[in-house]
Amino acid sequence: MKIISTNIATPKAITWKGKEIQTGIYKIPVSTSIYLGLEDVENDHVIDRRCHGGIDKACYLFSEKHYSF
Repeated sequence: MKIISTNIATPKAITWKGKEIQTGIYKIPVSTSIYLGLEDVENDHVIDRRCHGGIDKACYLFSEKHYSF
């Protein structure tokens, strides 16, 4: 396996269904190493803890072949 990119986010306010909400979905590539902890990637921000972050959900990986989709 070759890692092509590691990405993290800072919280961003968007309007969703008529309401302003915070999201961490807009990830950007980083040029430095990341630290993958037990529940989070250091310096990444997770807003919705019901479905993201935590044990067994700290890091999301997918194949470069699926990126264009």
